[in-house]
Amino acid sequence: MTETEPPTEGPERWQPWGAWATAGIGLAVIVVYLVLSVLAASLIALFDFDASGVTPAADPLGTVGSNPNIVIASSLVSAIVGILLILLITSRRKGASWSEYLAIHRPVTKELLVWLGITIATVVVLGVIGMLLGRPRCKSFGLRYTVRLRYFLSSCLR
Repeated sequence: MTETEPPTEGPERWQPWGAWATAGIGLAVIVVYLVLSVLAASLIALFDFDASGVTPAADPLGTVGSNPNIVIASSLVSAIVGILLILLITSRRKGASWSEYLAIHRPVTKELLVWLGITIATVVVLGVIGMLLGRPRCKSFGLRYTVRLRYFLSSCLR
């Protein structure tokens, strides 16, 4: 074995978990995510949260139908805890970093440029289709961000 070859034996060798372990961990994360989503949504539906305090809700089912914050809050709570759970599980295994477990790597520059080109082409094609269908252009979106970008750049260059 030369210095450039990875070790094939011994405690230094890193092996990924098997398919069943990965499926089990994935299922556990999904169950925790769903339980936390339902728990957060239930708390918002059952109680009224306002500046004066927390009181029982008069109409919990009506709250579920009329309060869009339920979806936002349950997604935030469960996503944060789910991500932390994934990071905790992957950090418990010795021998590999989080980026190796989650397959996070920098893409090759050529691939990055190809996908950037595909994205720009898609936006242009969608704009052309919108023009052909006679849809009005959304001027405020581009104008708003152009003004913000100009302000940001001018403040940075001072």
